Amino acid sequence: MHARWSILCAPNGVSRLCTPRREALTGELRRLGPPADAAEGIARALPEGFPFVRGSIVALDYELGEVLEPAVLRGGVHPDRPPARPAMTIARCEAALVHDSADDSWFAVGDPDEAARLVGMIDPGRAAEGAAGFALGAPRSLTGRGGFEAAVARAVALVHAGDCFQVNLAHHLESEFEGSARAAFLAMLRAAAPPFAAILDLEPADMSAHALLSMSPELFLAADLAPGGARRVFTRPIKGTRRADREGAARRDLLAAPKDAAELAMIIDLMRNDLGRVCDLGSVRVDEPRTVEAAANGALLHTVGAVSGRLRDGVGFADLIGATFPPGSVTGAPKVRAMQVIRELEPRPRGAYCGAVGFVSDHGPMGLSVAIRTATVGGAPRRLTFPIGAGIVAESDPVAEWHETLAKATTLMEVCGAASGRRAPANAAP
Repeated sequence: MHARWSILCAPNGVSRLCTPRREALTGELRRLGPPADAAEGIARALPEGFPFVRGSIVALDYELGEVLEPAVLRGGVHPDRPPARPAMTIARCEAALVHDSADDSWFAVGDPDEAARLVGMIDPGRAAEGAAGFALGAPRSLTGRGGFEAAVARAVALVHAGDCFQVNLAHHLESEFEGSARAAFLAMLRAAAPPFAAILDLEPADMSAHALLSMSPELFLAADLAPGGARRVFTRPIKGTRRADREGAARRDLLAAPKDAAELAMIIDLMRNDLGRVCDLGSVRVDEPRTVEAAANGALLHTVGAVSGRLRDGVGFADLIGATFPPGSVTGAPKVRAMQVIRELEPRPRGAYCGAVGFVSDHGPMGLSVAIRTATVGGAPRRLTFPIGAGIVAESDPVAEWHETLAKATTLMEVCGAASGRRAPANAAP
């Protein structure tokens, strides 16, 4: 059950690190994770696998991968690409409200006073009143169809030349935005019901501050980091997307597509290699080579694989991130060269998109999603920015890849358009 738990927190402190220095980033990452006595003091009444008692909510920008692996910067860069300011956001939370969908139960955990404060902040009436409290303009691609298809054609040429096996390329949709980012998130959540949804709205009083709205269907990492815990780590990469149909033709087409099968096989191999850097010898295994999963709303189908391993003794959060970030499903293979090609062909930094968002609990568990199907709201005037991408291999067709990216935006854009009284165009104006 991949979407059993929900975590609601109000941070006691927020830090945002913007750094091009590997040492500074690694030092900050090492502050996260359980202390040596992680399992002590946890109530025995909590269900098995309980995810969070107190700890940190974390968002990692994609470009932090260039800090962790400086060789990426030795490649070229798109002539229009502005400098990136890779950021990591950490929200320290001393308490949380945790929902268990298995039996529809709630838990107030962590510091008792902070937990009581959280309970007092809950106002179901405000959520209902705010459901329509936003408006969204028609989306447009900042790269444009022609620019994206040209980038895909160039990536295919690089694959044929032997530079890499696969590259994930993205373009950014942008819309004018008014109203409440939280109301927009609520509307998206109700429509899409993704397994790894997340919202980070840390400075609601600052209208220029960014809110992150993620409808991610993809698990990046789930692990138990407690020194005496199970120490298992899991990842579930997604490759291959189709719009679902009642006849089942999309499912059959997805399973039979050699291009999608090749993409997933390459990323599973990449993730096996990444986990092997921090796991016990011989413990890394492919639990599911390829299966079809439907989005909760039934609109999209994905092919998914599953890889797991046992973390070596002494491996912590910083080591795990250093070995695996950014997620292989949003870079390509081999990872470093694919990231160089992304810098060469994408005209703007990704920021939060294709990074990771999730939690690290003081008692050991951690979970991060891949920040795809993820929007940011901010700026002056306010904009909603929603990047979308596709995996490019030797068999890729630029026109088909353009349409695959639009399929991934369907639910979000149609929901936002309907909620604002304007229907978002299905072809996302170039």
